[in-house]
Amino acid sequence: MELKIGVLLPKSDMFPRLAIDFLNGFKLSFDTLMKQNYVPKVLIESVGNATDSSLLERVERMLLQEETDVIVCFCSYFMLDSLVTVANSYRKPIVHVTLGARVLKPTHVSPYVLHVSLNLCQTSYLSGQYAAIHFGKKAALLSSFYDGGYQLTESFFQGFTDNEGEVVYNYVSPMDYKSETFDTMIDGLKATQPDVLFSIFSYKEGNKVLAKLAQSGLDSIPTVAVPLMTDESNEVEV
Repeated sequence: MELKIGVLLPKSDMFPRLAIDFLNGFKLSFDTLMKQNYVPKVLIESVGNATDSSLLERVERMLLQEETDVIVCFCSYFMLDSLVTVANSYRKPIVHVTLGARVLKPTHVSPYVLHVSLNLCQTSYLSGQYAAIHFGKKAALLSSFYDGGYQLTESFFQGFTDNEGEVVYNYVSPMDYKSETFDTMIDGLKATQPDVLFSIFSYKEGNKVLAKLAQSGLDSIPTVAVPLMTDESNEVEV
């Protein structure tokens, strides 16, 4: 019997290769099967930013019209309850792919939903623990307007303060980072003298922050950062 897999891929303006890179990595898992002359049928659709009801419509169409055996998809945290409801209703397995920038709720747990996560919240908590033990007890939280909206800073804060650490400075950049000089951030760091920085910026904003820290001579302070900030595919130009 042929295995039919529905793959719903997102679109990212920051990381335009996200969909194709994920798909290429996904296909690598079938190398062993291909050597046995068994190749599952993969149905692919784009779901944009995966944040509205059109995602659920595509999932249901895959299940009903295409009769897929399993669906692999990205999904906004705010649509996750509805995605779990669809999986429970049809009793079909759905693999939810996520960076793990938010903590899952009990309502997201289902025998039909497998959450494949990079666990950024958990690693942020552990980073907070590590930073308090190895770098010092005073931390500064630096985040962008966008990336700070997730639960990463809270996770680091909990790990840091659980180990007798104290957050002495908190900076959130404005939405329009292109016109931001980050001078306020530097002034705050100089005034509070933290032992470690927890920095959450992505794409070109991350490059700009790192460059500003280097120019100000504060790049000697240990910095804990999320992978999106240090990704080697980011352009150097700021």
